[in-house]
Amino acid sequence: MSRLPPDPIYIFRGHNSIINTVKILNDIIISGDINGQVIIWDLKTKKQILKWKAHADAILSIDYIYKKDIIISQGRDNLLLLWDYGLFKRERDTTIKVSSSLAIDSLSFCKFNLFQNEDATQLLLSIPKINKNEFIDIIDLNSKTKIYEDIGVNDIDIKTGMCMCMNLLRKDEKLFLLAGYEYGNVIMWDLENKSICWNKKFHSEPVFAIDVSNSLKYGVSVSADNIISHFEISQKEPKYKEIKSKSCGFADIKFRYDDKIFAIAGWDSKIRIYHAKKLIPLAILSYHRDGVQEIDFLKKENDDCGKVNELISCSKDGCLGLWKKNIINI
Repeated sequence: MSRLPPDPIYIFRGHNSIINTVKILNDIIISGDINGQVIIWDLKTKKQILKWKAHADAILSIDYIYKKDIIISQGRDNLLLLWDYGLFKRERDTTIKVSSSLAIDSLSFCKFNLFQNEDATQLLLSIPKINKNEFIDIIDLNSKTKIYEDIGVNDIDIKTGMCMCMNLLRKDEKLFLLAGYEYGNVIMWDLENKSICWNKKFHSEPVFAIDVSNSLKYGVSVSADNIISHFEISQKEPKYKEIKSKSCGFADIKFRYDDKIFAIAGWDSKIRIYHAKKLIPLAILSYHRDGVQEIDFLKKENDDCGKVNELISCSKDGCLGLWKKNIINI
């Protein structure tokens, strides 16, 4: 960290409250706040394309189905809504329409997780079970059916508490689920057999976020404590390492598309950048005046994409920060 970290290249202001979630795409940014408002921003002009009241309560999470131009929003009003952004663009409309909805349970504040393959023939959504938040259901969004139900620990000797975060992945032609829990456990589930591959108590506090490298070799989890846990994606007992931060409380973690670095969103308003293999700190990005709620790297779409280093952050201060991290050239 010999050079000073950069400031954001742009600050988006338009929300009037805490921003909980943000997604960056090749041409747009989508953000959602605690008042239920969603804003779609033009990444080139930096102007708002559309702002609307998506939910009657706070928005917990947002994602995007690339091949179908569908925005998914999850609200504290116990609804998960699919918005037809493709139709909105084609008709050049002034409003965006809901294409379908699902009843969910937002008691645990757990964000949904979406697995999508490249042609969108598989759209699988993991979400805590209604009225039973220590268990997880997997829903096929194409057929609107549950393909796996009641994924959770039935052994009274294993205490996990509520599910707090999830990450679906397909490896070696099998579907797995990484889940972080209230009591600090991270469990890797074999979904076909509804069995536990491994259960590790990486944290002393609730696990708030898990991300998996694009190579599917490693995962990282963060929590309310000061531990950043780096572990192998393995069906057997994983090798893992700990990074102990001087600060406590992390809300999100994301790998960059090339798996060379990962970024962590801190309650202390900082974004910390780490070398993904050496696990050493590379930079601390500092602009926000309050805790950073979520971060997202721009997905690499082709070899000559000039935006692959861009990172978006959202904060309790009501602002979005766009970072072009050209200092991290590894």
